[in-house]
Amino acid sequence: MKYPFYRETRQKIMKLGLTVNRIVLMSVIGVFAFIYVTSFIIFPEIGEKILYGKHPPEEKYKQLEYSQIITSGNYNCMETASIKAQGDLPKFIKEFNKCNE
Repeated sequence: MKYPFYRETRQKIMKLGLTVNRIVLMSVIGVFAFIYVTSFIIFPEIGEKILYGKHPPEEKYKQLEYSQIITSGNYNCMETASIKAQGDLPKFIKEFNKCNE
């Protein structure tokens, strides 16, 4: 035994290496778990954007309410629906949704 501390040092390094690997693995798992919980459970609209991009498949067929119609920016459909509805709000919403499909 020329180097008595070599074996102990090597064992400590190997033990530390396994510990570092476990810490890295647990950190990566923790980060992905945090991202998953945040994007799909706490803020599901962010999760939809991650999965589908800007236009989720269900969004095409949603009937818009009045406040969503006003903020949609689709002025051509607003004008057409306004002319057809002649002041009747439920008819305006129905006509806008027909035009917007």
